[in-house]
Amino acid sequence: MRTSDQLSLPFADLVNYRVRENRRAKRIILRVTVAHGLEIVIPSAGARKQIPEILAKNRTWIERALKKLRNEQLAAHQELQTPPGTISLPAVAETWTITQEQITGGRSCLEEKPLHHLHLRGDLRDRDWQKLLRGWLVARAEKAFSIWLKQVSARTELSYTRLSVRLQKTRWG
Repeated sequence: MRTSDQLSLPFADLVNYRVRENRRAKRIILRVTVAHGLEIVIPSAGARKQIPEILAKNRTWIERALKKLRNEQLAAHQELQTPPGTISLPAVAETWTITQEQITGGRSCLEEKPLHHLHLRGDLRDRDWQKLLRGWLVARAEKAFSIWLKQVSARTELSYTRLSVRLQKTRWG
């Protein structure tokens, strides 16, 4: 999104960016996000003068980061149109084959079958299959992690209260 405070840069016509002031920032920060593209965080309004120099100095990084973001968005968009044929889980040495049965208007469901086989059935055009596969992956991760956690707990003689697997995008711990 171009804002009125966008500056004139040699490559500004190629790059959309926004400037955000944050009093807690100690320096100018360049960040590339899905929501805003290139975001420039500045500590104060006075730091706006430094933006052209910082952008010119970091032009290569900015172009590379934006290109990487566009490629990832394009790949994610293309990949998520239809269910994958396989899911590889290298941490537990498993590869699951996925078969599909399209039923127009039918409610989507996922069945786990023997020999690492998953069967998706229903109207797969409405993308309910994404939620089903995500839920299955969380359940599979809980199963694998609980085994590992019990082993580590016994070996270290440290107890734990619970195990939680979530689809976090931030806050590792």
